[in-house]
Amino acid sequence: MKLPFSLLSLLFILPFIKLNANTEVKIQKQSITLIANELSVLVFDFPVNTLVVRSLNQVNSFDLDIRIANKSYTIQSLDEHADSIQSNLLVFESNNSIEIQSKFSQMVEIIGMYVPPISPIIAQIHRRTSCEEPENIVPQSVWRAGLPDPIPGRVKTTTHHCVVHHAASDNSNTNYTQLVRSFYTLHTQVNGWDDIGYNYLIAPNGDIYAGRDPELFFIQQHNVQGAHFCSKNTNTMGVCLIGNYTQLAPSDTMMESLEKLLTWKYVLDTLMPTKSFPHPFPSGADLPSLVGHRDGCATQCPGDSVYIRLSDFRNKLQDNFNACLPWVGSVRSYSSSSFKIYNNLNQWNIDGQNIEDIEVYNILGHKLDYTTIQTNENSITIQIASNPSQLLIFKIKQNAMLYSYKTFQF
Repeated sequence: MKLPFSLLSLLFILPFIKLNANTEVKIQKQSITLIANELSVLVFDFPVNTLVVRSLNQVNSFDLDIRIANKSYTIQSLDEHADSIQSNLLVFESNNSIEIQSKFSQMVEIIGMYVPPISPIIAQIHRRTSCEEPENIVPQSVWRAGLPDPIPGRVKTTTHHCVVHHAASDNSNTNYTQLVRSFYTLHTQVNGWDDIGYNYLIAPNGDIYAGRDPELFFIQQHNVQGAHFCSKNTNTMGVCLIGNYTQLAPSDTMMESLEKLLTWKYVLDTLMPTKSFPHPFPSGADLPSLVGHRDGCATQCPGDSVYIRLSDFRNKLQDNFNACLPWVGSVRSYSSSSFKIYNNLNQWNIDGQNIEDIEVYNILGHKLDYTTIQTNENSITIQIASNPSQLLIFKIKQNAMLYSYKTFQF
């Protein structure tokens, strides 16, 4: 079968991982009362390269100037993914001391972390066809080298919605591997989560990082349930764009990787990008199959510059989906000379006499369970326990003849 996209040559390089001599994650917390416009100096017991500021008096904003080794940073935005009031992550070259100044008086906790760096990861690829899984996905065994293991307890979930996030991290930091390591350390060692929250993370250079560890052989990267959508994570897959896209536009390279990743996911699950499904399923409000974090939570994530692109992005993904699966149409019914199949919401009607047997399979050839809702001599109504957007194959035995019919369930 001729694939609809051109096949590009493949180059995939993962380096030998070299850890620095100091390979232990270290965390130190210091509480301090900042006086408006007065300079404070904090000294840590060891060099730190990652910093988070947490509010101790429930002030819902920060306006901090920080200076580390002659380099200045400003902290104003909040980490909208965290359970407490804290700043977004700041990653820098290791240093024992920081200078900090606040525009107003407040009590804060400064959390300094040493996240041992590793050699930069090179993932220069050309992808397979756009219908297939991108090959530049950096596994946990590479980027997580030398860090503590996640807490076990993964579960598998069927995807109805792909949720796009941004990390709201410093756009000037191009050491994307170290940023992912720092996100993981923040999520697990500071926030107390089992693992990093997202299924995937994508860097501005197009590199894709495998996020939450599936852990179990029967769970895959794309269907391990994450922690990224306001505690309503069932039936979602989370993708985080590294950087802050409140104002800055995401790079074309990053968006191309997002397109390839999501095209593959939608094709794999035969999930239509322009459809909507209830969330939480089955009784929640309808949400598009592709959403931004703000569509389900009180947040500005994934930033205005990404969010305004999502509507057109859905249509582009739908075009890719149609090109990859041209035989999946929008046909709701099928007729032969002796029977008819048609869809009625989440039920299927098979009209015809002498129907002897019905079997239903998904695209992978797995037989699906169904419940018979109604039957008489001329019609059978069934309800199938499956993904609401699953490609279905019916095998119907009638008058000792076997018929097969492919359709798309709506």
